[in-house]
Amino acid sequence: MNRIITHLLSYFVLLLTFTSCQKGIDEPASEMCVISKVIFKENTLTTGISTFAYDNQYRILKEIIFEADGLDTIYVTSVKYETNKITVIEGEAGSTSNDTTIYSLTGGKVTSGVTRNPRVPFVENHTFQYSADGYISRTTRTTIYTDVPDTIVTTKNYMYKDGNVISETSVTGNDTYVETYQYLTDKSKLLLGAPDSYQALTEPNAKNLLSKRSHSGPLGTDTEEYAFNFDAKGKVTSYTLTANSRYFETGNLEYTCK
Repeated sequence: MNRIITHLLSYFVLLLTFTSCQKGIDEPASEMCVISKVIFKENTLTTGISTFAYDNQYRILKEIIFEADGLDTIYVTSVKYETNKITVIEGEAGSTSNDTTIYSLTGGKVTSGVTRNPRVPFVENHTFQYSADGYISRTTRTTIYTDVPDTIVTTKNYMYKDGNVISETSVTGNDTYVETYQYLTDKSKLLLGAPDSYQALTEPNAKNLLSKRSHSGPLGTDTEEYAFNFDAKGKVTSYTLTANSRYFETGNLEYTCK
C-alpha cells in the first residue's frame, strides 16, 4: 500500500504515541497521555491526518488515516485482542479487499502470524525470534502467491545497544537493505499504546526517542533526521523531518491525558 505517510507511521509514530508525560527517562510520571491525532504537513499543506482510539488498557484499537492525495483516501487499521491472539485488519475504508493478520502469542510474545486478503491470491507467513534479552532479533516473512505461483522470502536481523535497536539488515532474494538508527538518549521513546499493543509486540525494541534513520540498498542511500519540540511536561508537540538534508515534512501531535 503506497501512502504518503507510510514511512512516518513506521519509523516515527510507532515510536511516539504513548507517554507518561516525562521530562526525562528517570523522572516520575505525573499523568497518563496518549496521542489522539497527528497532523502531517509539507510546507503549509496538510498531507495526512492520523487519529487513534484506545481501549481502557491503553492498547491501540483503531487508527484512521486520512491522506490528502487529491482523492481524499481514508485507511483504517482495526485491532482485536484475545488470549494469545491479536487480529489486525488493514485497508481502505469501505473496501472488501483488506489485509487480515492474525498473530499468535506465547508467554506474552508474538511468535508467528498469518496475513490473508479475500480478494488477493496470496498468504503471508510471519515468524519472530528473540534474543536472550527478550528483544526481537530476527523476523521472517514468507509470501506465497497462489496464482503465479511464486514465493518471496524476506528476513530481517536486528542489532541492539543499550536497549535500542541500532541496525536492521533486510534480505529479499539477492537484495540486501540496511537501516541504522540513532536516538536522543535523554528522551524516552513513546509507544503507540501500552507495551502490549500489537505495534509494540511486533516491532524491534527501542527505549529512547528516534532522532535519525539511515537507509542503504541497491538503489543508494538516504537519511531522515528528526527535530522535536516539547511542552513543559516533556511531551512531543511537533517535529520536523529532514530527508537527505532537505526539508520534507512537519507533524503536530495532539494528546488526550488522564
